[in-house]
Amino acid sequence: MGTAFSSSSSSHLGEGTLPPPHILARVLEGEGTSTRKGTEDEADFPIPSTVQVLPTPTVNHDEDSDAGRGVSDAEFGWMLERRALAVTDESLRLDYGDEEAATIVDAFCEKGMEKFIGALNWPGVGTRWREYLTFLERARDGDGGGDGDADGDGDGDGDGDGGSSGGNAAGGGDGAGGSGVLTDVNTAFRAFGNSLGRVTTYRALALDDAAYASIMAKNVIFPSGQLRVSEQELAQVIEAKGVRKIAVARLFIYHLSRLLGHDPSISLHDDWQTTTLIASGYARYDRWDPSRSKRVHLFEVSCPVVESMGWNLHQVALQAPAVLGDGGDPTEQEPWFCFPAPALPEGLWFDGRLQRTERYSLYGVPFLRERLRRALVFNSQQETMQALLPFAQHQAELHTLDTAKSPLTSPSESP
Repeated sequence: MGTAFSSSSSSHLGEGTLPPPHILARVLEGEGTSTRKGTEDEADFPIPSTVQVLPTPTVNHDEDSDAGRGVSDAEFGWMLERRALAVTDESLRLDYGDEEAATIVDAFCEKGMEKFIGALNWPGVGTRWREYLTFLERARDGDGGGDGDADGDGDGDGDGDGGSSGGNAAGGGDGAGGSGVLTDVNTAFRAFGNSLGRVTTYRALALDDAAYASIMAKNVIFPSGQLRVSEQELAQVIEAKGVRKIAVARLFIYHLSRLLGHDPSISLHDDWQTTTLIASGYARYDRWDPSRSKRVHLFEVSCPVVESMGWNLHQVALQAPAVLGDGGDPTEQEPWFCFPAPALPEGLWFDGRLQRTERYSLYGVPFLRERLRRALVFNSQQETMQALLPFAQHQAELHTLDTAKSPLTSPSESP
């Protein structure tokens, strides 16, 4: 979405029609991550019952099943097939920059945790390295490894950043229950991943019927770059460019082709309205020949939090000058941005300080059928607009309230 969003169609905002430059330039202001809890979640703005639910060969999930589920061995195995739990000074600098890499190494050495540092090679740990180090310290001290900070903001609330997750403090049987449990980097990686829990999140795509059937058959939502090059070539992009550059390129999408060539990343959104709005920009509804239509398909999935990066949009924006080399100051940008799309031409306000607004992942969303809660389809732009309006009004009210305060004020959190 401009600076803040990639497309939720089979291609992203780097292609086709871009939002106006002032939208592309908008990121947020202020430090830290905020969470939206309590009543301000999907339950208050449910997907309308009139939206068509597609039949899917999905595993049945109870409504609150994420709260008691950790990460499966197959899911951990998928991550480890893509990145081994080993780092070098060079790989840390590539992924996180020279200054941050030096800070990371010093911190792990100071705490005597060098043997566990290899887990930072997985982006979902490396972008949460401070929380991971705290987790290791708590495990060493025998207090069970912490609270399940599902949203990666360091507050230990385990609420999945407002999504329907529930941090799994018990670790799914693999929690860090004392210094004797974390014997090596593999057990630490799994325990930390389980402590983060899962999140119910969304991906919307503008698809024709054949493309939807292909995604379901392949059992994965892959990055848009894989429409042009192979999975192996995208993996090489990740290893050559590093985590930080990929995240910045996705945020400032105009630069993606220059920085990466092809996009190996994917975005997930804990508010279904966010991804649905973006996908509406790629939808096509042909009343005369429905087979030519590309309807907005919405996937509701349960994903391990550790599979996605821990950075919110603001944290990525702060790193942009070092990557883009433009000398800009991202702290001068506004905290809110308004994104227009065909379903809401007047735009929808978003707060980039909330990680629920957009989660960055690499490699794609695997095990789709096993994770899928629901697949839905919007059959017209009018239907999409009507579904989005309550949330749009709510966001506009939040924007008005927040901007009436100091521009440095972060959204309030529930006690």
